[in-house]
Amino acid sequence: MKLDPDIRYYASGGPPKTQEEMIKFCEDQLLLARQDKIIIDRITPISQVVYNSSKLSFEDLEYLADMCDMILNQTTCTLVYCRPSNEHLLNPKSHDWKEYDTPEHIENILNNQARFIATYDQFMSTKLNVVQCNFEEPEVYVELAAMLAAGESSREAKNRLKYFGGYYHV
Repeated sequence: MKLDPDIRYYASGGPPKTQEEMIKFCEDQLLLARQDKIIIDRITPISQVVYNSSKLSFEDLEYLADMCDMILNQTTCTLVYCRPSNEHLLNPKSHDWKEYDTPEHIENILNNQARFIATYDQFMSTKLNVVQCNFEEPEVYVELAAMLAAGESSREAKNRLKYFGGYYHV
């Protein structure tokens, strides 16, 4: 399955190292979300809250919540929550560590996996334009890729995914 060649892919890279970098990542992703035909891999306002909420000030948390809402409320935005089974997520051998992942970051992830999973699940359950995809189910993954390539809205994608084993959020 090939995506539409006009769809650009943007990977935000590693986590921001400073508050200024966090703000820059958020602003960049908001501008990108306002464009058509782009896939943004990792949304800073979501991942920062999941992984660092205990380290952030109230003001930073409010800023991240506002930025997240602004990004996700774009009319062209569909958030795909790649959510495989807990067995997959909790297996350290299944992790695809990045070159920018520090030993401290890896240790933090391995020590807090269950909490991070629960936080992501809770967050995603509160958002309306989320399509959940279990990439361990190839037919669902291929169908979702086709829908995104066709530019279907999150509502259309959710309705169609109901027929593929219920991997969706409403």
